[in-house]
Amino acid sequence: MKFLHTKLAFLLGLVGLVAACKNTQNIDVENIEKLYVDYNRADALNYSKPFTAEVVMKMYTSEEIILTKQKRFNSSENIQFDLDDKKATLNVIPSSFEKNYEVISMTLWDKNDMSITTSDTIYLNFNAELSIGFSAPKGAKGTNGNSGGTSTIIRNGKDGLPGLNGSNGLNGDAYEAHVWMEGDYYFIYLQNTTQNWVGKYKLHGTHALVLNAQGGEGGNGGEGGKGGTGKDGELKGTTTKLPGNGGNGGNGGHAGNGGTGGNVTVFIHPNAEAIKPFLEIRNYGGFAGKAGIGGEGGNPGKSLSGQAQGKNGLNGLNGFNGQNGQAGTVSVQTSTFDPNLFY
Repeated sequence: MKFLHTKLAFLLGLVGLVAACKNTQNIDVENIEKLYVDYNRADALNYSKPFTAEVVMKMYTSEEIILTKQKRFNSSENIQFDLDDKKATLNVIPSSFEKNYEVISMTLWDKNDMSITTSDTIYLNFNAELSIGFSAPKGAKGTNGNSGGTSTIIRNGKDGLPGLNGSNGLNGDAYEAHVWMEGDYYFIYLQNTTQNWVGKYKLHGTHALVLNAQGGEGGNGGEGGKGGTGKDGELKGTTTKLPGNGGNGGNGGHAGNGGTGGNVTVFIHPNAEAIKPFLEIRNYGGFAGKAGIGGEGGNPGKSLSGQAQGKNGLNGLNGFNGQNGQAGTVSVQTSTFDPNLFY
């Protein structure tokens, strides 16, 4: 009897494994009743914190199939899914302290370009840490220079083009936060004073609170193009043509500088001072970009017997590295204020 139970468990597990391994790319959406998010409401759920979640296709046959490695799946902007790691993150700036859910939508296309769109609701319990605010955008990478080809006019190879310079990272925004407690909840009123928007966040209990205002990284310099190859030596009748020299490599582009971190000011109400050891402010300057590498000099053309060798092209110069950005200022102070002003 014990053997039969073990065998039955093995067969059921095998059936589940086969179902889980179905190629979800080949399922026609006309056979799907709906999409929904499978997650545990008892898990710690808060904005900005990844939580365990799977997107499930419920078929009209009542079979349920987990969506995996799907290239033709999209979701609303307020949630981001990682189907491989079975994670989801609520990416939204809440505008109300009272709201404890997010309605999200999901769309799936099949190989016939037919689609299904359904919605679901994610409920938050605010029992997880918060990481709020934003890092400044990174500077753009400089375009690589094109390689020089073989010239059609002269015998030497063409010079490679220089790489373009990377752009500077943007400066971090300035933030002002007010933190207070009501019952078991911390309330965080976060104002971006650079772009003038407000986020209203909560923590149920004491958890990590990270405020982000980093400067953007500098863009890397573009690489210089390789020099072109010279023409081979030629002998036409009584006319001899020497091999062409290789073209010079293009110089690498200079890297962009890192942006300055944003200034962050935090006012903590006396009733919320317990959050201080859990408060982290990340407003360091952005890292400098990396300089572009100079292109290699081109090879000379092949010489005929008795001819002098052509010269290799010169390697291009590397660009200059950028400079790291400066950190922003930080001010954290205990201050009595009226929380009613921030609802």
